[in-house]
Amino acid sequence: MRSGQNQSESFKQLWAEYGQQPKAGGEWSQRHFDEKGKDKKAIPRADDIVDALDKGYIRTTVPVWDVHSYDFLYPPIVGYIKPGDKLKVLEVVDKNAMDAKKEDAWYWIRFKRVSKK
Repeated sequence: MRSGQNQSESFKQLWAEYGQQPKAGGEWSQRHFDEKGKDKKAIPRADDIVDALDKGYIRTTVPVWDVHSYDFLYPPIVGYIKPGDKLKVLEVVDKNAMDAKKEDAWYWIRFKRVSKK
């Protein structure tokens, strides 16, 4: 796993799934990162520091929604996030923002790792 982590650092674009949030209530039904001191309904913003809650996958680009298969087209996994890893958010993308029919919002973050102290 160590080589996968080193390999992922060489990519400029590192993406991970932040989580799923129903649009109606705002309570997260699935969230993979935590922002200490923030409202638990909050959506991350650029420059936020987040802690990984569970193991996650690092990808080179954000997944793209395929209208034919009605699912995401996922790019290859290039590394892993471990519980407790700290990440600086560079960008947040809601893959369902343009589709009013979607009941949930799926958020993805572009990030860089923050060194552990």
